[in-house]
Amino acid sequence: IVLVVISITTGLLALAKPGFVVELSVLSSTILLSLAVPTIYAWIFPEKTLGKGFAATLSVLYGSILSIVLSLVYGARKLFVITLLGLPVPLFIVASSTIVFFIVMLALKKP
Repeated sequence: IVLVVISITTGLLALAKPGFVVELSVLSSTILLSLAVPTIYAWIFPEKTLGKGFAATLSVLYGSILSIVLSLVYGARKLFVITLLGLPVPLFIVASSTIVFFIVMLALKKP
């Protein structure tokens, strides 16, 4: 019975032309890239993460908004094909959201 359900579901998905699903997958993975740096920073330096929530939030918002805007301008399919300043879009999003994270973190650092 499980095999029949899986087969029917797969068939219906194929009839629905999964291009849209692929585009959503590409877009969601690109949006989630901005979470990488704050997460890795918190994992490596857990004692230093207190009070860094604002920097992490701004970094994730920046990366997410940039990903959404680029997908609206170029289309989700092209996010892995085009380049910005000579970098592939996913690498550009990680690099620029990293810069935002550390700039905000340093700007809010108490003397």
